[in-house]
Amino acid sequence: MATSNKNLHLTDDERKIIQRGIENNSSKKSIADTLGKDKSTIGKEIKNHRTLSYKSKYPVECVDTGKCPNKYSHHCSMDCPAFKPFICKRRDRSPGACNGCERYKRCRFDKYMYDASAAQKEYAELLCDARAGVNATVNEIRTIQRSKYLTGHCIRISKTVYFRMPAFLSPILT
Repeated sequence: MATSNKNLHLTDDERKIIQRGIENNSSKKSIADTLGKDKSTIGKEIKNHRTLSYKSKYPVECVDTGKCPNKYSHHCSMDCPAFKPFICKRRDRSPGACNGCERYKRCRFDKYMYDASAAQKEYAELLCDARAGVNATVNEIRTIQRSKYLTGHCIRISKTVYFRMPAFLSPILT
């Protein structure tokens, strides 16, 4: 049964539509309806590919930072009895990024931007890396196999790369 990639990966044009939707203050649901995708797909795309464009100089994001009613505390912390976490409906909910926000220049909290071209470039690099395979010699694979891993089990080589020892390599490496 042949399957197409039509609904599996977002294209560059779809990412541009997502960026324009964020800038126009559209919800994830309306962007998803425009693209014919699920709103969770749009939410994951935005969250995975947004970048921190401004880091707040305050250590904790409290609503009352700078005007705290606890006058004895010079540094805000989560232990403060007056601590109220800052929640931005635009950044933390829908659409998930600060593009097009009318309060962007005045906001003192962490700011995240979604850039379609950067997201597409990041996606292309990830796809290329995933298809490149493991960079290891036969001797290195033998060493890994003989240490504590068994044939057919996943071997974690770095934080994100997994290698499954193929069964056909077992006679070669032993």
